[in-house]
Amino acid sequence: MGTLKWQHGDRLYVDTNLFIYAVEQVMPFAPQVQTLLNAADRGDVILVTSLLTLAETLVMPYRQGNRVLISAYRELFTFPPSGLVVVLPDAAILEQAARLRAMTPSLYLPDAIHVATAQSEHCDLFVTNDVRLKAAPGTTVILLSD
Repeated sequence: MGTLKWQHGDRLYVDTNLFIYAVEQVMPFAPQVQTLLNAADRGDVILVTSLLTLAETLVMPYRQGNRVLISAYRELFTFPPSGLVVVLPDAAILEQAARLRAMTPSLYLPDAIHVATAQSEHCDLFVTNDVRLKAAPGTTVILLSD
């Protein structure tokens, strides 16, 4: 696992799995994600994610009946911290997601929505741990595990 590199002022799209690492303290990735969140809080970078991330983060807490995690995720995406932009997918994003899905059949629709959101928000990097997203056209994907 390397060190995530960005430039001051970069816009970084943050995939769902990174929020899970941070909130649930999943090792060995939680400290690296916390460094990224701290950089956003200082204004060094801008983090972007889709409101779709809320739905994805809530699946396991609902399955497990974990009210603490449900509240934590709701709070995070309803009142995002400084430096985190949560984007509501609109028709343009969803249409671009459909184009991406049509061009790259291995890209699942939720992933295509994330990539389309990153593109619409002019993100410099897409940070994830999902190797399948490396196939996304028109996006520089960085794996946290690299």
